[in-house]
Amino acid sequence: MCSSDLFPSHDSAVSIIGSTSGNIQSPINTGVMLQITGQNGDPSRLYNDAIGGYSDFIARRYNNSASTPSPVLESDEIARFGINGYKDGGWLNIGQARISFVSTDNQNNSNNGAKIEFWSTPKGNTTANITKVLNLDASYGANIIGNLSVTETLLVM
Repeated sequence: MCSSDLFPSHDSAVSIIGSTSGNIQSPINTGVMLQITGQNGDPSRLYNDAIGGYSDFIARRYNNSASTPSPVLESDEIARFGINGYKDGGWLNIGQARISFVSTDNQNNSNNGAKIEFWSTPKGNTTANITKVLNLDASYGANIIGNLSVTETLLVM
């Protein structure tokens, strides 16, 4: 029996359901490995405690296949943390904001550059358009895309 016979394409491989009703919203994208649903009316919280050290969440990416991996290339997105609020009619398939971790080099023993990108959706947007608003890059510093609004004293060092 193939995996598509076992699970519909948008089910998670493992679900942890903490709601007293047992009801969940199915994932909107394929490839979901773990889905966690919290209590009704309470925030869903995940704790990763460390004693005497730090907690770590590591996202890894490689190209090609698990048996013959190949390096991450320049501009490849290595990892993403995003949000997606429910709207009238369902879920957007891209989300409204995200933090992306992107390779700035073809990765090898001498070139390991990466940058962090911040993306958001403008207020009042009626489409699924998400816009890059900030790049953090050790080679170039912070690159704000759009207007900068400072409400306190800006210190330049």
